Amino acid sequence: MKVHYQIGFIGMGVLLALNTAHAGLVAQYLFNEGSGTTVANSGSAGSSGNLSLGGSPAAVFSAAGFTPNGSGHSMDNTASPAASPGGYAQTSASFDAVDNLSRATITGWMNVQVAASLARLVDRADSSVGSDQWSLYIDGDTSKLQLNLGGTSYVSNSFLTTDQWIFFAVVINEDDGGNKIKFYSGDTLNAVTSRGVLSSTSPGLGDNSKKLTIGNRENAGRAFDGYLWDVRIYDEALSSAALETVRVSGIPEPATLGLIFLPAGILLSRRRLTKQ
Repeated sequence: MKVHYQIGFIGMGVLLALNTAHAGLVAQYLFNEGSGTTVANSGSAGSSGNLSLGGSPAAVFSAAGFTPNGSGHSMDNTASPAASPGGYAQTSASFDAVDNLSRATITGWMNVQVAASLARLVDRADSSVGSDQWSLYIDGDTSKLQLNLGGTSYVSNSFLTTDQWIFFAVVINEDDGGNKIKFYSGDTLNAVTSRGVLSSTSPGLGDNSKKLTIGNRENAGRAFDGYLWDVRIYDEALSSAALETVRVSGIPEPATLGLIFLPAGILLSRRRLTKQ
C-alpha cells in the first residue's frame, strides 16, 4: 500500500478571506473559561472589553462541550425568562472601542431556547434605544432579527429556529452605495446566506456611554433565553466570504479531509492509493 502526498497552493481568495476575518477584530467572546464570572475579550481592545456574568437569575458557563464545535463552553442564559429580567454578560464601564464606527460587523452563534420579541443578543442601549445607541435583538416576528440604530429599526428576513446552533451576522457599511445594513445566517451544516440587504439612513454605531451587554440590555430587563458563543465585533464591514470563514472556524473540521495549513501557504492532504 502506497501513501501519496498531494501538495497544492491555497487560492489567494481563501487566504484573503482568512486575513480579513481577523482584521479589525475589536471584541471576541468565546466563553471558554468554564468557571467564575469573568469572560475575557480576545479582540484588540483587550481587557477593557472583558465581561462579567451577572443578573438575577445570573448567566453562567454552559456544560463542557455545549458549543457548535463540541469543545469548550458557551454562555448559558437559560435560567432567565425570555425578554424579561435575567442574566447577562457585561463590561464594567462604557466600551469606547466600538464608538463612532461607520463600518462594523457583529457576529456570533446562538442557540435559542425560547424565542421572544425584544430579547437582546448584543446591546449598547437603554430601554428606548436613544440617539447614538444600538441594539441587536429578536424581532416582533420571532423568526427574524432586528438591529436598532439610534431608534431606527432594520429587520432581517426569517431564519431563526429554536434548539439549534445558528450563526448570525449583521454588517453595517455607510460607504456601500449609500449606507447598507446586511443580515446573514448559517449553521453547522449550511454556509452563510444573505438574510436581507437594507438601505440605511443611520451613521453606524454611535458614540455613547453605555456598557456592552451580551444576552440582555444594560438594565438587565430583556434577557435572551438560550446559549451564546463566539460573539465578535469588528470595526470593518466583512464580506460574505470572510463571514463564511468565521462560521467555518466555529464548526468541527470534517474528519475525512485531514487538511493541514502550512505557514508557507501550502495545503497538504494525504491520499491513500491502491496497490500497484
